[in-house]
Amino acid sequence: MLVELNAYLAFFVGLVMLSVCGDWLVTGAARLGKIFRLSAVFIGVCIIGFGTSLPEMLATVSAATKGASGLALGNVIGSNIANIGLIMAVGLLLTAGHIVLDKARGDYYLMVAATAAFVGAGMSGDLTWPVGVAFLAGLAASIWLSMRLGQKHYSHEINEAEDIDLNLTHALLLVAMGLLGLFAGAEQLVKSAIVIAQDWGVPDKVIGLTMVAIGTSLPELAATLSAARRGESDMIVGNILGSNIFNLLGAAAAGSLFAKLETADMHTDLMVMSAFTCAMAPLFILRNPPLRLAGVVFVAAYLGYVGYTALMAL
Repeated sequence: MLVELNAYLAFFVGLVMLSVCGDWLVTGAARLGKIFRLSAVFIGVCIIGFGTSLPEMLATVSAATKGASGLALGNVIGSNIANIGLIMAVGLLLTAGHIVLDKARGDYYLMVAATAAFVGAGMSGDLTWPVGVAFLAGLAASIWLSMRLGQKHYSHEINEAEDIDLNLTHALLLVAMGLLGLFAGAEQLVKSAIVIAQDWGVPDKVIGLTMVAIGTSLPELAATLSAARRGESDMIVGNILGSNIFNLLGAAAAGSLFAKLETADMHTDLMVMSAFTCAMAPLFILRNPPLRLAGVVFVAAYLGYVGYTALMAL
């Protein structure tokens, strides 16, 4: 009984940590954008997006060093699909009336280029260290290009009333504590959820396909919900684009530096990831895209993909 109570308490604490630390991350990131005169999209790409993807990079490197290349690549591909089909969809449903995607069009093209390079390399052979080095160079170029785009689209005005809130050290502390808190909160939430589910008699396979899988996306989801709550819709888009770019050109590249990543069994998943990426195009091209409808379609497509994957695993 005591274990059950502790699990429920830990679950609640994990939820609170995700909410509070998500707010810290978004607040600190917004202040950094004003300090350095960078757009919210760029801040979402390079601070929130890259930052929340660090666990994926660590998991990919760990799997690669243990010879589990399928797990390493599956982590990257699955995370990108979830970011679009789940996290982006939630953002669209929550902020459809306030989100403007024009400013993120250039970063979307960067994500498309990164996806094309990754899929092309994966379909033509295994990912080896020379490919990883090339990807890391592409990541550096993407950061530079995104920064230029961020400076171009910067629209915030700093006035004297805001000076008290624009302390660089304070902003950096908020970002650092927010990221660390998100990772700790996500781990706490997933571990306690597994204990609770096992107590209820839920099969391990179901736990793995739901709680553990979604757990790796909790930092991105928490950041998205916090950004939506604070009206920072541009950061939601940047978060997804940045996370996907970093997963492809950073996390996968880091894993390939330690071991060859075999792609023969991942061709179907690579195509699914490409389809989700291309399906985002109308959102950035059309003048008035149906954002809420797109959110519903993405969620339905993601659930269909998860269901298909689960059936194939039986």
